[in-house]
Amino acid sequence: SIFKKKHFWILTILNPLFTILIYWLLLKGLTFAETRQCLPYLGGDQPYETSLWNSIKIFWSFTYQNIMSIWPNRIFAIILILSIIQTSYLLIKRKLEKKLWTRTFLVIIIFLLFLVVNFHEFLRSGVFYRSFWAKPFQVMLIFIFITTATSQMSKIIRGLLYVVILYIALSNFNAQMTLMKYIKTPAQYLAHPRARIYVGNAPEWIDTVNKTTAYLSANLKSDETFFALPYDCLYYFLTGKKSPTRQLIFFEHIKIPTEQEEKIVQGLTENPHLTMAVVSSRAAAVQEPGLGVLGQTYCPLIYKYLQDNFRVVATIGDWGHEPGWAWNHGTKILIKNAP
Repeated sequence: SIFKKKHFWILTILNPLFTILIYWLLLKGLTFAETRQCLPYLGGDQPYETSLWNSIKIFWSFTYQNIMSIWPNRIFAIILILSIIQTSYLLIKRKLEKKLWTRTFLVIIIFLLFLVVNFHEFLRSGVFYRSFWAKPFQVMLIFIFITTATSQMSKIIRGLLYVVILYIALSNFNAQMTLMKYIKTPAQYLAHPRARIYVGNAPEWIDTVNKTTAYLSANLKSDETFFALPYDCLYYFLTGKKSPTRQLIFFEHIKIPTEQEEKIVQGLTENPHLTMAVVSSRAAAVQEPGLGVLGQTYCPLIYKYLQDNFRVVATIGDWGHEPGWAWNHGTKILIKNAP
């Protein structure tokens, strides 16, 4: 009807307009450099860049390993492939009732669109965890393909197939629970009251986090805060303190210009509640691309500010090895010099 068509076009126009409005409100007042840091889509903004073909190979490699890891996964892969083939046949040959055909076709197209949009970060970088953004749409597409493919089967065959799929799901659940039992050890427990979780990080990493958090909590007054860098927001969360700067990440690939550095330093200087700083070993990451060395390849003004106004009072963790995001973690705690 005319009403439905108007409704469709109004929503089609309003949706991107609202999206643009939200981005404008969030980015309002930021410089071009700061906006680029929030939306790192230009050349050189990401420390990891690779070709589309290489990303596809990486994804296929992980997917194939997952399929072949246990036999229930192989069976489910066969069911899914056959379901995709059967669904494609039903759509191409128009074997479905007209309204169902239209709805199924449009839903698949929409989910595929969202899948590609949420997959683009992985395709550009090859960093596997970024493929997780598209997982919800992958799962929904799986349900759609299996449901559509079995829609014309008898109830008995559908029931048996669903029992098999349920068994596969329970098998995977049991495998994950078994894996979790190996992780749930005292050495893997982050016991801080604001955490209380088991993590897969190295026990030495956990020990450094606990000691650093304990030192900060014991030596900061209720109205005081600290400055954490290059990318250690975890300590803000664990201590319940607010960052003294809008900028939370400081690495070479972030490309913080001199003007922005000056503004950050000015804010830090004028903050009466800033009494301490935490610098992690990631501030000197030589091997990992795009991270750099604080004071040498990025943020010389912030480094000078720390050198001139703070002194080291505690060194914790591993400072002898190349730092990683979940291993070889070390911190230096600095206290502000008396005026």
